Formats: sequence, structure tokens, C-alpha cells
Amino acid sequence: MICQNCGAQIGDNENFCGYCGMPVSTNTQPIYQGGAYVVQRKTNYKTLTIALIIAAVVIIALIITLVIVFSLGSREAPEDVAKRYFIAMTEMDYNTMCNCFALDLDGATNIMVEKNSYLKENLEEMYGTSNIREIYNSTEQREKIKSEYSSRYGDDYKISCEVISLTTLSESEKEKYLSEFKKSFFELSSDTESLDKLSALYKASNLDYAEEMCSVEMKTMIEGNQDKDSANFTVYCVKTNGAWKIITGMGDLNLNL
Repeated sequence: MICQNCGAQIGDNENFCGYCGMPVSTNTQPIYQGGAYVVQRKTNYKTLTIALIIAAVVIIALIITLVIVFSLGSREAPEDVAKRYFIAMTEMDYNTMCNCFALDLDGATNIMVEKNSYLKENLEEMYGTSNIREIYNSTEQREKIKSEYSSRYGDDYKISCEVISLTTLSESEKEKYLSEFKKSFFELSSDTESLDKLSALYKASNLDYAEEMCSVEMKTMIEGNQDKDSANFTVYCVKTNGAWKIITGMGDLNLNL
């Protein structure tokens, strides 16, 4: 038997084409056409209906799965985001830092460096590039940081942090902090071109429509067989588009370089 959709050979007892998936029917009716008899297949509507139902069920199941995945992904608690951000900073994991941040951190730092000739020249002199991502992702720089930690704290050093307190900000406190953040963000540059770029970054972040905001006080620790240190610090987390992200004044941003 030949599939009328793709022309593939099909077994006589098959209900579906194994190549294109179209339902087939064994009901045939010979008709005279073009000087010869040809076989015209009648559509098996029952089989076609079943196939459509199965396809619809598969699509619905896929949609439900995607909804669940995205919902679970947005349930990361603010304190967990704060922990990831701190560890990423100390380990020079720039990609994770950018992922944790409330707006395009990489884009903002590039604008900051590009418009600060002194900073740009110093970075190029020290690292051979002024691109922050390249500096952070440099194997040489990461090994240098690890070597410094090992030298001071010991080869078995570990970096960790624990949450001391988490405070949800009131609506007025949230608005005040976001206003201060926005001001510091746009102070990165004063020329029109840079301000336009910063405006685009800020608009994409949806920070003006933040759902919630909280402060996370944490205790950071680094310890090994030679020495140990600890310090307390506070980071602010904001919930936008259903997910918690880190937010901090750009003037206070520590690039750990």
C-alpha cells in the first residue's frame, strides 16, 4: 500500500504512515482517470479524529510542563539569590553575577568603563583589556585570585555565607530605594549617547514595576587551615517578572578586580 501523502510504502495492515504520520485507510474506490484506472482512497475520519485528539493532548501536556518549569525557576528565594551572587563575586564567576542581577550588569559596566578614560586605561594596562567579562572569565585572573586565597587561608579554604535576617520593605521604602538606585544608575554617564543606552537597559529591567523588595543581611566566611575571616553585609533583592534578583547602587558595585 502506498501513502497518499508522501508516497512511502506502507504495510497493508497499517493505520498510520511510518514516515509522515498521516492516517491511512484501506477503503478504496477505483475510478477511471486519464485513460487508466487509479485508486482513490476515502478518508477515514474516525482515525483522523483520534490522531488529532492525541496531538492536542501532547501539545497541552507540553504547555503544562513548560509552565511548571518556569514557575519552579522563579521560586528561588531572595536569600538564595544573594548567596549565589556573593559566591560568584568572590570566585569571579561573572556569568552568574549577571544572571543574579536585576538588570543588564554587563551592559552597564561596559558603558561605565567606556566613558571613564582613566578606568579604561588602567584596566588595559593591568589586564590587557578593558572588557570586564573578558577580565572575569580569564583563567589567569581566576587562578590568581585562588592563589591569593590559598596563600592567606590555606589550600583547603572554603567560602560560605549564611542569612542573619531578611526584611520585607514597605511600599514607600521600596519606592525610595528604587529612586536612589535609578539616580545612581544614570550617574554612570552624562553624555546623550550613553544615557540613551542606559535608559534602554533600565526600561528592559522593569524595575519601575517591581512587585516586592527585601533586604538580606548575611554573614560571609572564608576559612582554611591557616586563617579565617568573616564579615556582615546587606544586599537588596527585588522581585520583577516573578523572579528575585539582586539590586545594588551602581556606585557601590564591587567588581572585585
